[in-house]
Parts: sequence; structure tokens; C-alpha cells
Amino acid sequence: MSEPSLHPLCAPVAFLLGEWRGEGHGGYPGMEAFRYGEEMRVWHVGKPHLAFEQRTWELDDAGQPGRLLHGESGYLLCLEDRRLELVVAMAPGHVEVSAGRVAGSRISVESVGVLDAPSAARVSAVKRAWWLDGEQLRYDVEMAALDQPMNWHLSAELRRG
Repeated sequence: MSEPSLHPLCAPVAFLLGEWRGEGHGGYPGMEAFRYGEEMRVWHVGKPHLAFEQRTWELDDAGQPGRLLHGESGYLLCLEDRRLELVVAMAPGHVEVSAGRVAGSRISVESVGVLDAPSAARVSAVKRAWWLDGEQLRYDVEMAALDQPMNWHLSAELRRG
């Protein structure tokens, strides 16, 4: 079976396609700073969306992998005029729906709603940005959670492979 052609509405975000691996760091008010390893896979099926799955794991002081920390999967819907919608389910019990756009090689989205499972910590808003910097895919995540206002939470640098 041959791979379908990329839907034309997804052309502006085609730079995300493939497998990415790298490291990041995070923190949040009331939380100790931490480092993590990450892998992310992004693919398409010829429809006007990209699918993705991501997971992170703890890194020790020597950069060796430890226990799994987080996982998420979802879809980046590609709309007219370079508009985007992100639908993502997260292992800790959150579902995020965000909207935004792509400008050049920078994607910015902001949540229009976050739903928390009854057992999950409260997350009220999320902002995400991804951008291609040479051969690296970088991202930042901000969030409003645990009765805190919007704050930086994560940054990472990923490479293909």
C-alpha cells in the first residue's frame, strides 16, 4: 500500500513530520526544576490533520534515562489561512483543545478549553509554541494550573531520528 499524499492544508506544518528525539527542562511554581528526555512521532494519513504521539522520561545527572514521566497523543487539524486546532489527550488525565496558527516555521496555539479527569490536578489553560531552528525542533509550553496564573512550564530541543 502506498503512502497517501500530504493534504495541501497541512503543507505549512509539514516540517513537523517524522520522528524526533531530544531533551528538555521544566519547572513550575511549587515544583522543583527537572530535566527530561523526549521522543515524538508525527505522521499523516492524507487528511487535513497530522497525528502525533509523545512521551518523556526522567534523566539522571549523567543524562541516563529513568522512569517514564508523561505521555500524550492527538491531532493537529490544518485549516484554511494557516489556522490550526490542536486536540490532545494527556496521560495525567487532561484533554486540551487549542487554536492558533502557523507563521513561517513557528506554530503557536492557545487552549480554548482543558478538561480534567476527576482524579487529575487542575489545569485551566495551556499555551504551546513549536518552531524549527535549523535542524532542531524547539518548543515552549506555558500553563495555568493549581490556582497559579499562566507560567512557563517546559522547553525542549529535539532532533530527527
